[in-house]
Amino acid sequence: MDDDIRLFFGVNGEKLARIQAAGGLPFCWPGLLFPQAWFLYRKMYGWAALVSAGPLVVVYLPHLSFLAWLAALPGALGLKLYFEQGRRTVRDIRAETRDDVAARALISRAGGVSRIGGAVGLVYAFAAFVVALKAGVA
Repeated sequence: MDDDIRLFFGVNGEKLARIQAAGGLPFCWPGLLFPQAWFLYRKMYGWAALVSAGPLVVVYLPHLSFLAWLAALPGALGLKLYFEQGRRTVRDIRAETRDDVAARALISRAGGVSRIGGAVGLVYAFAAFVVALKAGVA
């Protein structure tokens, strides 16, 4: 299972495996500061969609702009969420795939990073900031 988790983590797999093994509640600075980019980089598309609601709240409901910060909080917990997703994905793939080579290929493809996703997330964050500036709420 540990080899599968490191394979799922991809980039920095050894470092992430050590952080996960240490337990506790790891803090994720990149996830807090750029949650969309971080979640998209780590292929966590559902969480990216969720934290994207923050800038939309600021633009469309300026009187609730304080809620935008709440949308970034899952990013601060991003590593914990990523570890959970990794364990769940590895467990599901191993349960469905009996061939070890095929399972490892699926785990590798399901995990890792998406540089394009990270870039899209940064562009989105910049665009949301510009829109908020133009709307006069940032």
